[in-house]
Amino acid sequence: MNRTILILGLLLAAVWYSPAQAQDANKATATVTPNPLEVRGDSVRLKAKIIIPAHRKLKDGGTLTIIPRLGDYKYDKFTATYGPLTNVRKNGINADVSITLPFITDMIGKDIDFTYVYDAGGDRIAGEVDDVAQCCSTVGLWFINNAQYQFATVDTVRTRDTQPLKLLAQFNFPVDISKLSKDAYQRDVKAIGDFLKKNPESTITIRGFASPEGTMKRNVQLSQERSKQAADWLQAKLKEMGYSGSLGKATFKTETTAEDWRGFKETLMASDYPDATKQKVIDAINAGKPAAETEKNVMALLGGKSKRVEELLQPLRRSIVVVETNKAMRPALNDKQLDSVAVAYISGNMEKYQLREILDKEEWLEAAQRTKAPSGKMSLLLAYYDVYREDYRAINDLAILKLVREPDAPASDGIAIVGGDDAIVGVGGDFDSKFKNDIKKEPQDVNAYKYKYKIKYDNPQETVVDFKYKGAFTESINLLELAYQLNRNDWAVLSNLGAAYMVVENYPKAIQYLTQSLAQKNSPQAHYNLGLAYAQTGQFAESIRHFDQAGNLQGVYYNRGLAKLLGGDSAGAKADLLRHTQLLPDHAMGYYALAIAGARSGDINTISENLPKAIQRKKVLSDIAQEDLEFRNFHSVDAFKKAADDDKSK
Repeated sequence: MNRTILILGLLLAAVWYSPAQAQDANKATATVTPNPLEVRGDSVRLKAKIIIPAHRKLKDGGTLTIIPRLGDYKYDKFTATYGPLTNVRKNGINADVSITLPFITDMIGKDIDFTYVYDAGGDRIAGEVDDVAQCCSTVGLWFINNAQYQFATVDTVRTRDTQPLKLLAQFNFPVDISKLSKDAYQRDVKAIGDFLKKNPESTITIRGFASPEGTMKRNVQLSQERSKQAADWLQAKLKEMGYSGSLGKATFKTETTAEDWRGFKETLMASDYPDATKQKVIDAINAGKPAAETEKNVMALLGGKSKRVEELLQPLRRSIVVVETNKAMRPALNDKQLDSVAVAYISGNMEKYQLREILDKEEWLEAAQRTKAPSGKMSLLLAYYDVYREDYRAINDLAILKLVREPDAPASDGIAIVGGDDAIVGVGGDFDSKFKNDIKKEPQDVNAYKYKYKIKYDNPQETVVDFKYKGAFTESINLLELAYQLNRNDWAVLSNLGAAYMVVENYPKAIQYLTQSLAQKNSPQAHYNLGLAYAQTGQFAESIRHFDQAGNLQGVYYNRGLAKLLGGDSAGAKADLLRHTQLLPDHAMGYYALAIAGARSGDINTISENLPKAIQRKKVLSDIAQEDLEFRNFHSVDAFKKAADDDKSK
């Protein structure tokens, strides 16, 4: 599955205990629905009924509060509604309360208990009701969170046939010197001369640059001298090489850049300095300090002047020559040409200034989108963003690329086991050796992780690790928020922003942005993301409605099947999950979910047909199924025992 996370939680208990009612010493009783408890999205939601029988201490007009406890977790109090409103001493109290508890994996295998307090004018009656229901059925955690991201729309119609014909050249200068040697750049001069022969009414723009070192006064002087020196030198060389007749109608222009911090940032980003150092340097450049202070701060961050720093500065001492004509237009580049330019830049055989001059905006963005390698795509997008910072599309694409490149996110169909006498939790993830090594110790910064896991390795002596995997979602969300500020009506930006907020479990914002996206365009991607957001918050009717409009996007049949299962439509769930297993026959959880659909509808045949297929693909599901609360009514049935036996499922 594409960037999916699957968390599977199931209960191991040596003895199944499911009382219809539980009561305290004062004969108060409590019932809960659903029983067993169900995880729905990010929480456990239940309705509890507390009945306190008639008691001499009960007085009319009091307030009943209930405090739930699940295992070691004690929650805030909830205020109950109850009746009759009068004569409670004679009639007792019949109270109802709706409770939503944030789900924590350690709840699994625990019983929910209630402490209650009835207070009427200072007279209080209190008690506890223990072992009311067990936690939890966790089908609500199995949704594959493969959010759909959409790159920005690029004009690929190729009507851009008005691009002026251009030729580029770059003349480099030694440090603090503005003069070019007599025999330098012969090939470039000949190319310029040949261009002028064919296009005599061309404009020759010479841009002089100085690297950001030394005083501003000296750098202004150097950049001006380099522009003029390059212009004079080029004209002399063209005449010397026999192109005098082509110079009559040409127009020469000069431009200067006294301190080329933009170029410095480009060479820095292409260097092997650590990312953290690069970011600090860029922040110092962008801080708006005086030139001398900026140079001092940057050099300090880079460790002072050195050969390594000189490698950053040397390419900036230059003049760039752009020869172009409005009399001759080139057609838009075709796919092969775009790919060729992209490869040249990514491999280091083309400078960013050449990209700026060769490609127009649409071609540049299209070249980035056509590039398959994530590192190459990122390189082209960063270069584009540095030139066209106002283009929300580049910001959107950078954010998406960062989202889909999150490292080491577990796959959807792996299961790791957590040991313990009371509970077993399966966690999505086929972990490679590097990832395993990373998580054998508690991370120093748990906030750097998003998804909570408990993992026990084959060696029982190894430590069970409880940690969170978060990834760099904050940066991507910030970029998408910026893209949204630049264009509040782009459906792709809105859908991506909603999907990103969904991944970090900010469901209200996710639903807000995804709804806005659909108002702009009725896209299957936004419907799919909204279906996931509603599923994660337990709003299964809305979830199904949006999944219905998501087309055949990968994961839609599985996720909609789970939503239908949790919404009480076992038949509809079977149909969707069956279709999912046909499309992805190696996904073990598809068959396991089908077996649970069978259990919820009392269909032992569906269980017998699909549970062995799940176990064939993931052997650990045999142990899980034999203790799974979903199969509690079948644990003693011979047909179920046979289906759940991994030896019979080979």
